[in-house]
Amino acid sequence: MPIRSHRRLIHLAIALLIASTAWWRPATAHATTPSHPTLNAASIDAYVNAYMERTDLPGAVVAVTRGDKVVHAAGYGHTAAGKAMTARTPVPVASLSKSMTALAVMRLVEEGRVDLDQPPIAICPSSRWPTGGPRRSPYGSC
Repeated sequence: MPIRSHRRLIHLAIALLIASTAWWRPATAHATTPSHPTLNAASIDAYVNAYMERTDLPGAVVAVTRGDKVVHAAGYGHTAAGKAMTARTPVPVASLSKSMTALAVMRLVEEGRVDLDQPPIAICPSSRWPTGGPRRSPYGSC
C-alpha cells in the first residue's frame, strides 16, 4: 500500500477513535438516553464511505466500541490486491500504535493513575529499560 494510503488510513483511524470516544462515552448511572442518538451503524457507514470517497482511500476496517463491547465493525472498499475488505480483514497497524499508546498513557495521566515525572520502571517494573543513549519515549513498550 502506498505511503499516501497509509497516511489516509491513519487519519481515518484517529478520526474514528476521537469520534467514538466523544460520542459513545460509557453510560453513567444517572444517564437515561445517549447524548448522540443519531450515531448508529448507518451514520458510521455514511461517514466512512464519504471519507473514503473524499480521500481516495481504497479500503478500511473500522471497529467502534462502547466500554468493552464492540458495537459496530465493518470493512469498506478493497485491499491492494482487489479483495473486498471485511471486519476481519487484517490490516497493518504501522505507526498508529505509537499514537494509540500515547493516547492511552495521557488518559491514564488525566485519571491520575500515571505520573509522567515517574521513571518508567515504576510503571512497568517487569520491563527492561536502556540505561543510556538517546532519550526515547519510555512509555511505548509497557
